Amino acid sequence: MCLILALLPAASALVQRSVSPQMQFGNRAARLQKRTARFDGMITKLSLDPATLACVDNTRLRAVLRGVAEAGRAPDVRKAFQVLYEDMAPIRMSADLIFPRLEATVDEATSSSQTLADKASLEELDAARRLFDAIDADGSGEISREELVGSGLISIINPEEPEGAAIDSFMSDADTDQSDGVSFVEFATYAASCEQLEGADLADVLAAVNGQGEDRSPFWSGGSPRDGEAAEPPSARFTRMVEKFGEWEQRLGVVDVQENDRLGRVLLGCFAGTRVPEIVEALKVCYVDFKPLRVAGDLIFKVVGEVVERRSAPV
Repeated sequence: MCLILALLPAASALVQRSVSPQMQFGNRAARLQKRTARFDGMITKLSLDPATLACVDNTRLRAVLRGVAEAGRAPDVRKAFQVLYEDMAPIRMSADLIFPRLEATVDEATSSSQTLADKASLEELDAARRLFDAIDADGSGEISREELVGSGLISIINPEEPEGAAIDSFMSDADTDQSDGVSFVEFATYAASCEQLEGADLADVLAAVNGQGEDRSPFWSGGSPRDGEAAEPPSARFTRMVEKFGEWEQRLGVVDVQENDRLGRVLLGCFAGTRVPEIVEALKVCYVDFKPLRVAGDLIFKVVGEVVERRSAPV
């Protein structure tokens, strides 16, 4: 037994030396193929049509999913994300970590969209979503009685009836599951059958609701540092990084990328992505809200910076 144990290291070394470069390459190629298939599946799963996207209740996750769809349609951006997912384990792990949450959100939105398919057109659905978000002040995905009162919606669409009775009537008709809150599906269904909220009238109601109460800024402005980063909040750091990408693009000019230049592909994709507002918004939400993706973002920034330095250095 002792002799066998003594020979094991030598046998292991012999086996390692006997593995051909072709076999090693084949293993790497198989791993890349598997990662590519998973990446493609994730992009396909998370790329939503406009009607389904409108049914995503969480405004920040809706921004992420809108950005995913835009990235999937931009070849350079999609290729950059693919290379990062295949080649960099921290980024792959971060993406795999957030995917289940996004997948669950997509499944829920798909179900809601199917429920509303025969009740509202895409234009009505989009208008209903914008009005719903304007009333849903806390972003919970449900409109409460308090939010209904604060929005002034009832006095706009039903000015003749006393406010208390009008709100009771609205809740009775719209809150079909009697949860004391109106979901987006319930709201859109109600809007489709309400004469005052039908079709183009929604735009006027939306303008009136937005004109009352406090100003509602773009959805990500409420994001706050989650790690006590008082010196530079994640949102400010992200903005600075995006600006730096613009500087790097001007510095390099036209980027010549060879077929197997994977880092070059990442460079091209990063430059292209910073020119698409929906992608920038999605990445900002990810960076501010999800610490693992913030770490991944910092890593990408560092890698791209090093690539820029090498490419701009005098020959």
